[in-house]
Amino acid sequence: MQGGSGVGIGNFQEVGPLDTDLKPRNSTWLKMADLLFVDNPVGTGYSFVEDEKLFVKTDEEAAADLTTLLISLYSKDVELQKSPLYIVAESYGGKYAVTLALSALKAIDAGKLKMKLGGVALGDSWISPEDFVVSWGPLLKDLSRIDNPGLQKSNSVVQKIKQQISAGQYKEATDSWSELESVISDSSNSVDFYNFLLDSGMDSASSSSSSSDQTRGEIAMKRYSTYLNLNSLRSTPGGDNGGDLSSLMNGVIKKKLKLPASVR
Repeated sequence: MQGGSGVGIGNFQEVGPLDTDLKPRNSTWLKMADLLFVDNPVGTGYSFVEDEKLFVKTDEEAAADLTTLLISLYSKDVELQKSPLYIVAESYGGKYAVTLALSALKAIDAGKLKMKLGGVALGDSWISPEDFVVSWGPLLKDLSRIDNPGLQKSNSVVQKIKQQISAGQYKEATDSWSELESVISDSSNSVDFYNFLLDSGMDSASSSSSSSDQTRGEIAMKRYSTYLNLNSLRSTPGGDNGGDLSSLMNGVIKKKLKLPASVR
């Protein structure tokens, strides 16, 4: 996951066998399949290295690390080799899922990995920012969340983002992405970017202030952080999500996994 721990959120809040109160979850995917949660690349979530030189610098390097993990795991379990592996990820993890699948297939073809690849599943994946930002304005216009002037302002910023991406100006494109969020918020009564059915004040994930002493990037990151923090307390549709994820992960789970104090 991007921005949050799959070992934490994906496991204890979404599809794992236990909720954040460590009580059995009725909707766990474990009823249908084996589950393996991995925070990837190392340095994110609860995945760590003692030698900082081992931090990866590309998606391909992250995929190579995960492929090494799979080779080690599957070489020790003959029964596991008979079950197809489905790689599931969300947000920026969508890129990791695809690159891992390609890396795994190469290892399978080379005879290094004894495994069947079943497929790849992507949830709200952030794999093509240019295509995504292009869709925001028209979607909200179709839903009557912004009007024509709002759509025109949105499209203007989108064109700037496309030009910056094309020119390799990724930092500037990221700043413009934050600008686009502000334009859409101003034109839509601060639509909640994580639930377009809600307005500002209806949900704490959409209540980030647009104070003049904050940059657009800070506001965007605050909104996303608020969303993640809110998820730590919010129940799933099954109503069995439990309590505070942060306390759980930095308490009993951290102790169980014997993680160093620096990992949070």
